[in-house]
Amino acid sequence: MNISSSGINFSTIPTQVKNLVKTIRERTKNWFSSEITSVKNTHISLNEKLKIGRTSPIEIALPHKIKEFFQPKDKITLDKTLVTVKNITDTNNTCKKNISEENNSKITTAFMRKHIANQSYDYNYRVTDAGLLPGGVSVSANNRPTVSEARTPPVSPTTSLQATPSPSSPAGWATKLKDAILRQQAGGTLTTKEKDFSGANLSEIKLNDFLPPNFKGANNHIIINGFDFSNANLSLTDFSDINFEECKFTNSNIFNAILKNTKFSNLDLSDTNRHIEINYSNSFSFSNVTLKNAIIKPGVNLSGVISNEPDNSPPELESYIRLGDFWLDTPTFWDEYFLDTYLNHEHNEGRGMLTTIDSLSDNYIKEKVQAMEKLVKSLESARYLRNAELRPVVSSLVSILDRPPYTQSALISEWLGSVQASFLAHYCKTYNETSLPVPGEYFQQYTLPALLNSFEKDNAAMTTHSAFFNQVILHSMTGADCTDDTRQKAAALYEQYLAHPAVSPHINNGLFGNYDGSPDWTTRAADNFVLLSSRTPDTAMMLSSDTLLTMLNPTPDTSWDHFYLLKGGENIPSSQISPGELFRHDFKVFSPAYNKEAQTRNFGKLIDTILSPEEHSELNQQFIEATNQKHSTVKFVDDASVSRLNAVFDPLLSEGRLSPTHYQHILSAYYLNGASPQEQAKTLFCLSTTFARYSSSAIFGTENDSPPVLRGYAEALMQKAWELSPEIFPSSGKFIDWSNRLHGLHGAFTCSSVVAGDMQTHAREHFPDVLSSIQPLAWG
Repeated sequence: MNISSSGINFSTIPTQVKNLVKTIRERTKNWFSSEITSVKNTHISLNEKLKIGRTSPIEIALPHKIKEFFQPKDKITLDKTLVTVKNITDTNNTCKKNISEENNSKITTAFMRKHIANQSYDYNYRVTDAGLLPGGVSVSANNRPTVSEARTPPVSPTTSLQATPSPSSPAGWATKLKDAILRQQAGGTLTTKEKDFSGANLSEIKLNDFLPPNFKGANNHIIINGFDFSNANLSLTDFSDINFEECKFTNSNIFNAILKNTKFSNLDLSDTNRHIEINYSNSFSFSNVTLKNAIIKPGVNLSGVISNEPDNSPPELESYIRLGDFWLDTPTFWDEYFLDTYLNHEHNEGRGMLTTIDSLSDNYIKEKVQAMEKLVKSLESARYLRNAELRPVVSSLVSILDRPPYTQSALISEWLGSVQASFLAHYCKTYNETSLPVPGEYFQQYTLPALLNSFEKDNAAMTTHSAFFNQVILHSMTGADCTDDTRQKAAALYEQYLAHPAVSPHINNGLFGNYDGSPDWTTRAADNFVLLSSRTPDTAMMLSSDTLLTMLNPTPDTSWDHFYLLKGGENIPSSQISPGELFRHDFKVFSPAYNKEAQTRNFGKLIDTILSPEEHSELNQQFIEATNQKHSTVKFVDDASVSRLNAVFDPLLSEGRLSPTHYQHILSAYYLNGASPQEQAKTLFCLSTTFARYSSSAIFGTENDSPPVLRGYAEALMQKAWELSPEIFPSSGKFIDWSNRLHGLHGAFTCSSVVAGDMQTHAREHFPDVLSSIQPLAWG
């Protein structure tokens, strides 16, 4: 090829090119265009490019003037140009019969000018709208000059990403990943190579620190889609709030990676190096994820994992258990630490080896049962492991293994027998005399069914531990997370309990359940529950679901008298019941909660202020004992008792009002010296209600008489409350009405029990916290 360096008259090029194109079309028709090789399809290997140098045939054939005209920026750009020129030269040599040397030179020169103008771009781009040369001549993608009818501005080709060396640090890798994610999120399409982070080192990187604060998308997650992290070092990397979709982690090391709120979807974690584990900072999830030969630590939720046929690869340690096509990390020996860490999911936020196996989809029932059997064999073979050592984890074991599909295994069922007996014994001993903690979702779905199964196998425990059994039935019937199967089983078991000779006499009295001897589970107000006394064989307590729930977990306003006390099936009047004594001896399950609430009541402070144990020990004891029961058999209406009370209370009053000294004693006893007048008034009001009750027929009075000094003292407390803060009363009229009733003035109805009830109702509605801190628990 001979390219002249002489000047070219570009004004004549359009006509020349038109003639040239016409000649080409006429002489070659379509043959010439099929023979010309486009720049897009010109390929040359890197080694071949490096071989092209100053001694190459192409460079020798290229006139020196073209090199000066081209002035490439570097050796690589020059080499690419030389290759392109060689292609054109070869094509022209092939077509030299059809194209004159002069026209051939013009075509080549036109192309070179176009190529040189774009030398900063990758030479392998596809020209979509080639730029115009002077005179309207342009060069198309197949190197042919064309003539444009209009001089439209050229569209610059998109720059390709140049290959860059791998980063040398984790921060460099993180920056590279950030740039790729940002381009992807901006709508760009990444090549496979740009998504290739195989062998990357992101160790100890907090990925969130490398991304803009506003970058997170739906559900506050960062989406990483389609990246390859095979063989990457991801140990101690913080992937919090990352959603990996369709990524690959084959042979990667994610040891101790932080995976808080991390999601893995539609990806491959096969042969993951070290372990996939979960700790208290992690809460990741899987969706359509492959884990072939990965090592899974206890606590991982496998609900979204896909398991395929396992291969014959050996485990890292002989103790590991195969689950599907991956491995479960299992201790080489069992001791207290490993039992708690691996098996005690009830103490580890529901996370452990048992829940990990159970979380795998039921599409893999066979694999799950086989893994559980291997775990049981591992525990059986432990040389020094006895039931005593297993006791802390028996609840976790039974709650998972005592249910389908694991009960279908003879090996598991046989081994579980003694474990289950220990499980029930532990719960009966612990919770027959105290209330169960309010059960959460796991307890309702796993532990309660296991307890029902245990009672089914040991019917005697239903009556020997009646309080605990009734709690199990209560929570099984009322738990929001209990299944219908659990409720049906609980109802069936309770039918057996009601038929027991120790229970049946108490349900045919027209009070129980549906009033016909059968329970009514359609309402929680029905008195469906019968608890047997732990002291007296023929005594029982009957109460509703609502009452039982509130007495087991009381609040300050819980009523402790909404139950029937039955003896031989007959109802005992409430006037004969002392809740504190009843709970202490017969129904101990309520005693801890009752005593705890009683300790919050401060009424005894006033009794000790008025009736010091040293001076008035007998009266002090009688007043205190009266607060522990709804009704008292001790009455103070005879002359001697009235005189005795007058001697104590008269010095506290001055013309029917509290003496200043006694008022200060009350403020000191209840730490009210610095309190506002309204807060002082509320306390005095509530103290007044208690002394009004003391004077009523329920405590120290009778239907026809009551101790006058107690009524007067109650009115004096109320009078002082009115002086301090009238606004805490319903109205002035109500205050006057209560005062007249207590004094028996102006023909007012003098029943102090009614006054006490009215005042208590008002206090409970407007300042219940003050009332509950003062009013005796048994009077609630």
